[in-house]
Amino acid sequence: MVIYFPRTFGSSYNMINVVKKYFNSKNITLTLIVSHPDSNSLTLKSADIAFIEPSYNPDENDTFYLDIVQKNNVDLIIPGESSLVYFKLNEKRYIQNGCKLLISGSLELLNIFRSKTLTYRFFEDNNINISIPIYKLVNNLDDFIEICEKIQANGSLPCFKPDISQGASGFRIVDNSINNDSLIYGFPSNKASLNYYINLFRSSNKFPNLIVSEYLNGDEVTLDAISYNKECLFYYPRIKNLNNRLVIDKPYFSPLLNDFILKSGINYLWNLQIKYHNDKPYLLEVNPRYSGGSYLAEENGYPMLCTAIEIIMFNKLPNFKPLQSINYKMIESYIII
Repeated sequence: MVIYFPRTFGSSYNMINVVKKYFNSKNITLTLIVSHPDSNSLTLKSADIAFIEPSYNPDENDTFYLDIVQKNNVDLIIPGESSLVYFKLNEKRYIQNGCKLLISGSLELLNIFRSKTLTYRFFEDNNINISIPIYKLVNNLDDFIEICEKIQANGSLPCFKPDISQGASGFRIVDNSINNDSLIYGFPSNKASLNYYINLFRSSNKFPNLIVSEYLNGDEVTLDAISYNKECLFYYPRIKNLNNRLVIDKPYFSPLLNDFILKSGINYLWNLQIKYHNDKPYLLEVNPRYSGGSYLAEENGYPMLCTAIEIIMFNKLPNFKPLQSINYKMIESYIII
């Protein structure tokens, strides 16, 4: 079996090695191909065959991707976040070359979950039982100021990021307790005052599409989930609390995931992120792909990505062991490459 991972995030180094170990233990011959535009990407070190992508833009890599599939008889592509939409748009061409794609949703669903605004609207329109923070999509300074002041009047800090972005890119918090001395002499921070951001936007020649919302200051939860035919097969709840990563189930998680799966039709491996605010769970985002930390599930006996591969390649449904509570600690460590 030949599996191809186009550009993905650095922690996929762990995930790719877990996939190798899993299928080797089952005596399934496996070749893993990885490509990335950065020749120093750690993911390339986990590959049996590695390639350097010519561009960070997946559309510009069209010939490159197709060439890899054809010359290496690729059986399965597992796209990273940056190329999900490209591969879904071109899915038929790859299928015609004898290749399957591990993509969790329809093109419409992928485009919804790329946008924070459309994600919030999807949950609101489908009456999915989770709180949504105060938010507004803005593309001019007046609207930006108005929604920030509304959120502040509600007793919360505003925060904002580009409506379509990757990870925490562009995420900023509006905090009027931060002064210029703090910005110059304090530790690096993503916080600044409203006046600081107003002056920054006034000096810019364009105003981007930003989603402005309440800053949620409680624990963050990532629900790594695997689903198929509108059924939740398993989920792995990871709670982020300072330097702790806790695996603890809560009664709220299962009904939420089942309701979302039923109304979205999402398949295979994906994650839903929640953040608590004043002890109340709020929606952060949905990622229709495996998460950067989901290798923790794989390494502790819950092979979620490997199971998704078995479903799409062998039509084999999983049988997971009962969830066990775990407390992870983060340490600084290095690997030799």
